[in-house]
Amino acid sequence: MRPVHLQSVDLNLLLALDALLDERSVTLAAKRMGLTQPAASRSLGRLRLHFEDPLLVRSGREMVLTPRALALRGPLRVALLSLDAVIADRPNFEPSHSTRTFQIATADYGMAVVVPRLLARLGQEAPRVALVVHPPGEGVEAALGSGHLDAVVMPRRPSPPGLVWTTLFAEQFVCLVRKDHPTVRRTLTLKQFCGLRHVFVAPAGQSSSVVDDALQRRGLRREVALRVPSFLVAPLVVAQSDLIATLASRIALRFAGLLPLRVLTPPLALPGFSLALGWHESLRQDPGHSWFRRLIVEVA
Repeated sequence: MRPVHLQSVDLNLLLALDALLDERSVTLAAKRMGLTQPAASRSLGRLRLHFEDPLLVRSGREMVLTPRALALRGPLRVALLSLDAVIADRPNFEPSHSTRTFQIATADYGMAVVVPRLLARLGQEAPRVALVVHPPGEGVEAALGSGHLDAVVMPRRPSPPGLVWTTLFAEQFVCLVRKDHPTVRRTLTLKQFCGLRHVFVAPAGQSSSVVDDALQRRGLRREVALRVPSFLVAPLVVAQSDLIATLASRIALRFAGLLPLRVLTPPLALPGFSLALGWHESLRQDPGHSWFRRLIVEVA
């Protein structure tokens, strides 16, 4: 098939469109492309004529994307990255000589469970490769699509086309108390569980969890003495108090090897979760990214 539609547009305009949609500012897009602001404005005008859509419209003090622009953003980025890969003469990726920096997003769970092992492997195979870890946020999907993030390590969630998910492992919950707890030994009854004061890990500020839901189905509740935003804080608190925490098993076991803590089976059934690796389809053929993905899967 002949790309007949490409004959009707200057390919440089597509680069301008990518910058405009990403920056949402004519001034910032001009700076990114090395153009003057009037030149970037003229490019936006030509793009508006071509697509018969304003693409960027002012809302208060900001510029926002129209629905047409939002629909263009992902496919345009994939097309440009694919075209760049065709044009560029890229050598094979050599981990031992690479100085590449990979950007990933993961919560404190992933930082404790996956990142240390990943760093150890990087030290063995690619000692000059650097890793930057960001907290996951609402803009994760956009950051993957724009290339600002290489990967995310988190439970899989609904995402737009172009994002690829690979399940890393399944996780379950356990209970954690200090070893010399005055009332808890090596087993835990449901009555004991409800009678203890709890540490509740609420990373997103939620008001309930799988524990509260499971108790509510039985007509029971627990007393929460402390809410913390991080899974990494809870074991430190439990080791120095009579509180109990219900945590993902890999976090609990990691800290039980460092602190005087006892890991116990919960006295009621709790649903687990799976951790997944997310990345953008546009990087499938990138040899460095392919190596990095394989490494994450292996260490997980």
